[in-house]
Amino acid sequence: GGRRGASGDVWVPLQVTGVALGTFLGDVGAEGVGGSGTIDGTIPLQVAKGHVAVANGSLAARGPGRLSIRSRAVRDALSGAGKEVALMLSALEDFHYDRLSVTIDKPADGVAHLRIETFGRNPAVEDGRPFAINLNLETDIDRIAGSLAEALRLPGRIVGSILRRNR
Repeated sequence: GGRRGASGDVWVPLQVTGVALGTFLGDVGAEGVGGSGTIDGTIPLQVAKGHVAVANGSLAARGPGRLSIRSRAVRDALSGAGKEVALMLSALEDFHYDRLSVTIDKPADGVAHLRIETFGRNPAVEDGRPFAINLNLETDIDRIAGSLAEALRLPGRIVGSILRRNR
């Protein structure tokens, strides 16, 4: 059962259990971002008029894994931001995390904001010294509304019925 928002809209809490981090990142369209490890959490989802909204989705890795961010868009956006940022981007190319969490928010009419918080190291950067990294990414997840259910192992008919009800 979902909860109703102030306007009477239905929010369905998607339970994410045992999903591969790399699959999830690929499915939300985070270009040049991959990883390994297993994540769990909840993504409160609403589909209205073909648009997806997410309110305070929260995911966390079960244990250690890897994160790989080789996104030209991220690199371009942060170019010229200084030596520490360049070091962080190098570390993120093959980041061996001990902890990782992702929060997701997305208004129905806008882009998704993903905040990745992680702690770990890249063995090839700074002699493997540990980094605590908080990274904000934006991505357009509306194009994957249909495959989101499949990616998160939900019965497709649930999202289908939400899509039909809100047309």
